[in-house]
Amino acid sequence: DATFLPLAGGALTGDVTMTALKTIDGMDPSVHAANLVAHMDDWLRYPVIGAYLTFPSVKTVTEGTLSANRLYSVPFFVPRPMTFDRIAIDVSTLAAGGKAMLGIYNYDGTVNPTTRLVTAPEISVAATGIISAVISQQLTPGWWILAYVSDSTPSIRIVDSWGTPFGLLSSSFLYHSSQRYVAYTYNSALPATFGTTTEGNTAPVIALRVASIP
Repeated sequence: DATFLPLAGGALTGDVTMTALKTIDGMDPSVHAANLVAHMDDWLRYPVIGAYLTFPSVKTVTEGTLSANRLYSVPFFVPRPMTFDRIAIDVSTLAAGGKAMLGIYNYDGTVNPTTRLVTAPEISVAATGIISAVISQQLTPGWWILAYVSDSTPSIRIVDSWGTPFGLLSSSFLYHSSQRYVAYTYNSALPATFGTTTEGNTAPVIALRVASIP
């Protein structure tokens, strides 16, 4: 620790190795990391506890009817570790006797969601308003996938087009690829893996409620 390498215009060859907990110019590098976070912070990192979040915000929401027996996926961005206690949709026109399932999938940066993380308890779409299912899940920073499937066709809040990591529609740059879906016969559980999806520009608004932020 008391040995220093003087540089006086000469050439430095070979490797220089820094072991754990060493400093540069007397400054712990981890301090710089904390400062960087502070300077680059934004409001997305500080949502209100108890608030419902969607990706990452929606400017215009309308209502529409999605197909029955079709598993929809929409991306969801988490800016910092958060724990969520509800997953929900907003039903505008009920479907008598109808049911739906919501869940969370892992996402690896391709167009297809990967493995199932959460299957929420079944909800009824035979009533209007915000319909939620109880969950308890902490998500780490990054992209995740929220999923929706129903055995019926209630009208729910949807987004016609919004920017997502899925990009623009491959068939037309008029709309974004707001969601991707697979055919899936409704039952009491979501599939363990999502499978190969088809793009679409009418996405269900699925929201998670913030329970706590570490």
